[in-house]
Amino acid sequence: LGCQCIPKEDLEIELDTVLGQALVPIETSALISKQKRLAHDIVEMEVVPDKQIAFYPGQYADVECAECSAVRSYSFSAPPQPDGSLSFHVRLVPGGVFSGWLFGGDRTGATLTLRAPYGQFGLHESNATMVCVAGGTGLAPIKCVLQSMTQAQRERDVLLFFGARQQRDLYCLDEIEALQLDWGGRFELIPVLSEESSTSS
Repeated sequence: LGCQCIPKEDLEIELDTVLGQALVPIETSALISKQKRLAHDIVEMEVVPDKQIAFYPGQYADVECAECSAVRSYSFSAPPQPDGSLSFHVRLVPGGVFSGWLFGGDRTGATLTLRAPYGQFGLHESNATMVCVAGGTGLAPIKCVLQSMTQAQRERDVLLFFGARQQRDLYCLDEIEALQLDWGGRFELIPVLSEESSTSS
């Protein structure tokens, strides 16, 4: 990997195709239609784009905010919706330009620019048990994939390891519980807390 070593000559990289037919990214304006607090430092941002964006669950979008001069990448947090709306999970980052702007007030009606879809993360077709590991808002693309599987009535056993600092940082537990109730196979959620006291359950 380029982040671990320095290439000394030209490299040839071959990638396995995971998601099927490639989708060409498009650029479109989008209005923020809803802000919903999911945790003390996480907001679900729903947007309505001018042009419909086709994507595979697990992919992400580049989100540009001209008002705060920032571009950030966020995974889609829900499968494609009939009305074309899109949702993303945004965590408040100390000193973060975009997250600070979003958390700083009601941004409903604000205009963003989206470029999407990007990424090759997604569902591998298999009957093997799915082992999912999510930390914080890394839950978003995994939740998107799992919800798309319930819609398609795909049955696979799932182990979901959900990492967070403390109990209060775990979020979307109601949605995960709903997935468990509708799931066709075994679905086990395993919370992993890094800073919780030893007496917590």
